[in-house]
Amino acid sequence: DRIFGIRIGTVLYALIVFIGQLIFALGSLLDSFNVMLLGRLVFGIGGESLAVAQNYYAVLWFKGRELNMIFGLQLSFARVGSAVNFITMGHLYDFINLYFKGREALGVTLLVASTTCIISFVCALFLACLDFKARGGDNTEAKKSSKEVVRITDMKDFSP
Repeated sequence: DRIFGIRIGTVLYALIVFIGQLIFALGSLLDSFNVMLLGRLVFGIGGESLAVAQNYYAVLWFKGRELNMIFGLQLSFARVGSAVNFITMGHLYDFINLYFKGREALGVTLLVASTTCIISFVCALFLACLDFKARGGDNTEAKKSSKEVVRITDMKDFSP
């Protein structure tokens, strides 16, 4: 985020996560474990960087007790997402396996799962727009930003 700023960095990291997932799915389609490993590596680099950017946004926008609640919500949503993934992917694979067989079924399943990465990318774009609206063109470090604290109750008053 020091090079690109938090907004561009977040969008870039979400894009890297998506690219990593595509490489992982492609590795399955090509029956190449090494390509799948490369995809996980790219995905992990983007995902961990995205998590740091997410925490940066949380610290920038929230203070005190609300910051604690936001960190709890972030962790909870991550765990719920993992649980939903574990529950649905087997069923999705079984359905796709009716039309494709073997590694193709796995590859197509992983490509379908890539839609969550697209949703994450769109959310990163939306967050960048929200942050731009909230802080204006200021894309500098938190210490130079406004000292105004955003409260969760302010969301009901937010108008685009």
